Amino acid sequence: MISDKATQQANPDTEKHEAMAGVEFLRNEARLGSREAFEHYLNAVPDVPPQDDDWLEN
Repeated sequence: MISDKATQQANPDTEKHEAMAGVEFLRNEARLGSREAFEHYLNAVPDVPPQDDDWLEN
């Protein structure tokens, strides 16, 4: 009988397959988009500085 811990361990082959499937999904999504639609979306975002509590530290 396989212990619960053994079944929860990650399989490197499965992880790589899932990562590659994610990359392929993003590539397919990118092919469906257009620069014009992307810029249209960005133009809808207000050009304002971030709030005081919304800065990343360098």
